[in-house]
Order: sequence, then C-alpha cells, then structure tokens
Amino acid sequence: MNILAWIVAGVAGWFWVRALLPRAAAPAWIRHGLEGAVALMAGMGATACVFFALLWAGLPPAGAAWTADAVVLGGGVAAWLLLRGRRAVEAPEPPPAPAPSRWMAGLAAGASLLAFLTATLLVLDASPQGDWDAWAMWNTRAKFLAHEGTWRNAVSAELDEAHPEYPLLWPAAVARAWSGSGRMAPAAPQAGAFLASLALAALFGFSLAARAGWVWAALGTAVLLMATPVWRTALGQVADMPLAGFVLAASVAAATAERAGWDAAGLALSGALASFAAFTRPEGAAFCL
Repeated sequence: MNILAWIVAGVAGWFWVRALLPRAAAPAWIRHGLEGAVALMAGMGATACVFFALLWAGLPPAGAAWTADAVVLGGGVAAWLLLRGRRAVEAPEPPPAPAPSRWMAGLAAGASLLAFLTATLLVLDASPQGDWDAWAMWNTRAKFLAHEGTWRNAVSAELDEAHPEYPLLWPAAVARAWSGSGRMAPAAPQAGAFLASLALAALFGFSLAARAGWVWAALGTAVLLMATPVWRTALGQVADMPLAGFVLAASVAAATAERAGWDAAGLALSGALASFAAFTRPEGAAFCL
C-alpha cells in the first residue's frame, strides 16, 4: 500500500491531464509518455494538497488519505468525461533538423538509464532512510502529519532544525501514503522519490521528443541522467526532485497551451502545477509568481 498510493495518485492525475492538457502534435507514443509524466506530478501534487486540507479540516489521517484519493480521482474522471471531446490540439511542428547517429543516441540513453537504475539500488541499500534532510526534516514532518491530532507540530517553531517554515506538500505526500497503508514503512518515501525522479527524466525526454524527435530526446536524457546532482538527489527523499518535476511540468503545460492558441484548460493545468511547486519549497513560490 505504501507504493500503491503513488500509483493511485498517478492514475488520478492522468484523468485530469487527459481532460486539460492539449494534445501534442507528436506520435502517439511520445504524446502518451508526455501525458503520463505530467499526470504523475499532477496526481502527486493534487492528492497531497487535498490530504493536507482535510487534515486541517479535522479529519483523521487515514480518512483524509482515502477521501483525498476519492476526491481527486472522482473529479478527474468527471472532468475527463466532460472535456474529453473538447481538448485543443497543438499546431504541427516543422520537420526536425537532421540528427546525429541514431544508434549512438539510443546507446547513450540506454547506458545512462541502466547506470541510473543501478545507482538507485545501491543508494537504497546503503541509505534506506535518505539524506540528512530527509530523515531530519521532510520525513520527520511527514510523521507528524500521519499521526492524528499532531499535524500542527509539523509547523511548530520548536522544530527549528527541521525548517518548520518550509511548505508541506512533500511531507503531506509521504504522510498520505503512510496513512492510507496504516504503516510507516520506508518504502513510501523511497517510492515517491524514485517516481518523482523518473517523472522528471520522462518529462525532459518526451518534451524534447515532441519538439525535436526521439534522437535528440535520447541524447538530452542521457546528459540529464549523467549529471551528478541528479544522481545524488534522486533517491535522497528530499523535496528538490519533486520541485524540479513540478516546475518542468508547469512549463511543459504552458508551452503546450501556447502552441494550441493559449488554450485556457492547458493554462489552468500549468497554473495548478506551478502552485504545487510553491507549496513544495520556497523556491517554488518564486517560480509560481
């Protein structure tokens, strides 16, 4: 259940994205991959925000977790049923410029992805609780949100070493997974960090593929996955990777809406993703503005 909670969030986000995001002028596999990556970030953010709002309203953590899932999923299904025939379509892209050798691009992407997945297993084995900031700040605050009647401790000034002034979206996302399963297993923050990292890489790759073709996307993703900060942060269980995912997802949604004639639904989705960034870290507020 600690892992299933993230999958449910992605499914809920998928209905919202299918309802609001304009259709990219790209092959179906690229379009669906891009929508899936945006949906995972949208679902993570929406369920976490609704979960925290319900905690604030007085619901116990378990009830808030299940209700948040139902609200976001039910709202997404309703939006998809109402708007599925009205989605705007991007203007077609001009033919991409000649690309480097295709087999070299595919080899680079495959090797970097394999190295990233191997590093993931090594990091999880060596540091299952994540980086210092994870167990001293983000997961600590998530534990307060996952216990009934203690959520206000997550913003208590007495937690001066745990940055109580930081926004609560990522602790709420982890606490929702814990509350829904009834068990505080390390798998919840581990799975959330891993899926947010994959969503970031998929967003980067599929958005490049939609604009310039899969060869340039493969090369760009290889470069991204070889960056040391990504390796160090991806499985740290901190809010940096989710923040990057929300920022990129909001940018992709805005660019897609612009190419569809400034589609209002796409812009609304972009604004929601930007607001999730603002509720994740202080830097997200500057991006949202």
